[in-house]
Amino acid sequence: RLLDAAIDWALARGCRELKVETQDINAAACRLYAQAGFRLRSVRRGAYPYTPEELELLWYREVE
Repeated sequence: RLLDAAIDWALARGCRELKVETQDINAAACRLYAQAGFRLRSVRRGAYPYTPEELELLWYREVE
């Protein structure tokens, strides 16, 4: 329901795309975003100086 609310919020403001960030260690979030139609577009090493082993994952979804 939270993702649906975010999509509604974005549409009401004329946004065309949502972007969410997670880490490679959060498999449950990755599955959720993939199932909700988000596409992984960016994987970045070194994004988190205090946990250098974690990768930053950026997921995007068009809203319409």
